[in-house]
Amino acid sequence: RKLQEAMDDFMKSDRAKHAVLPISKFGLMQITRQRMRPEMNINTSDVCPVCNGTGKIQPAILFVEQIENALRFIIKEQNAKKTYARVMKFFVIACCLMFLMIGLFLDVFKKILTIKYAEYGEGIHIVPILAMGSVFLGIYYNLSVWYKLTNKNLYGAAITIAGAVITILLNIWWIPSSGYTGSAWATFTCYAFMMVASYLLGQKHYRIPYAKKKLISYLALTTLVFFIHKGMVALYGNIIFSVATAALLLLGFCWFVATIEKKEFQQFPVIGKYFK
Repeated sequence: RKLQEAMDDFMKSDRAKHAVLPISKFGLMQITRQRMRPEMNINTSDVCPVCNGTGKIQPAILFVEQIENALRFIIKEQNAKKTYARVMKFFVIACCLMFLMIGLFLDVFKKILTIKYAEYGEGIHIVPILAMGSVFLGIYYNLSVWYKLTNKNLYGAAITIAGAVITILLNIWWIPSSGYTGSAWATFTCYAFMMVASYLLGQKHYRIPYAKKKLISYLALTTLVFFIHKGMVALYGNIIFSVATAALLLLGFCWFVATIEKKEFQQFPVIGKYFK
């Protein structure tokens, strides 16, 4: 009893509400005390769902492989070949749009590049050649799915080696006479060969119903639009005229594609409502 009274006297200076309980049968005295301030260090952390708290994650190469495997499984369950063909079509459309945005507004890019140094615009004429070559390379990468799915990777290696040989030989042939323009055409030819070779072999070993006529039409129309603009600018070389005609031609191409692919675009989640 005296111990409890002494503790009561000791706790009088404490402004927080408290209570000193009698000593229990185990010889323990309990004191309850109200918290005066909110706790500053509140533990709100969770275990990382990626590394599970270890601080280590999978190597990037394994992560990419898992994504590819998951995509293969999803596509396999949803009619793989039709999905590959559909993806290719929209990839080509996107590439054509990007090519036209580069090619049609090349004069604007040249003006910007040559503001300070005129020499920066000297080689800009090879940009459309390399841009279309890059389109061919992108199509080749999309086509290459056939040898990955059929475990015929040696075909992919052979196509790549053949493309490298073509590039080297054409560079040796064309650079002495045409300089970097010849090198650009060598790159263009290499990528065109790889694209065609992959398509022909792919249709033999893993036939995918690509909309071949449509894809060729989009590429041909893109090239035609580019040269129409080039011819118009050659007749009337005003920058404002160049930009205006470029914008009209680009909008015309977009309208044409939207009209042809209306049913496809209607299935898109966000923009589909604008194609009703």
